[in-house]
Amino acid sequence: MKRRLVAVCVFIMLALVSCTSNAVQGPLPTTLHITRPAINGFPPFDRVSHDASALQQLYRMAYTLPVPSAKVNCPMQDALVYHLVFLRGTTIVKEMTLQATGCQFLNFDQETRMTNPVFIRLFLHLAGIPSLVPPRTD
Repeated sequence: MKRRLVAVCVFIMLALVSCTSNAVQGPLPTTLHITRPAINGFPPFDRVSHDASALQQLYRMAYTLPVPSAKVNCPMQDALVYHLVFLRGTTIVKEMTLQATGCQFLNFDQETRMTNPVFIRLFLHLAGIPSLVPPRTD
């Protein structure tokens, strides 16, 4: 039952994203390059995804995420971030930064946006990782 509810929620979110795709200007990306620098005992990460359908969903979804309307207090926030570079061929379409801890904000176009569980799950799928926070190597 819980899986069915999650599936329905994911379907609704994807439907909403497809309805708001007009907010995205310019060409859609075909490649996503994800990196994470080694920091605070966490290993570096580097992955390229060519799953155009899924990464375009993530890209469109980013534009639908809300901008915080007030100051938000985020506990346990550190410098663990993922850098997302959306490309079309070799041309950069958009660069974004995803905070792995705290409020897991997404930053791009000089704005901060609040992520949600659907966005994070799709990102984890594209990155091929089980969690935003990897085991420490120190």
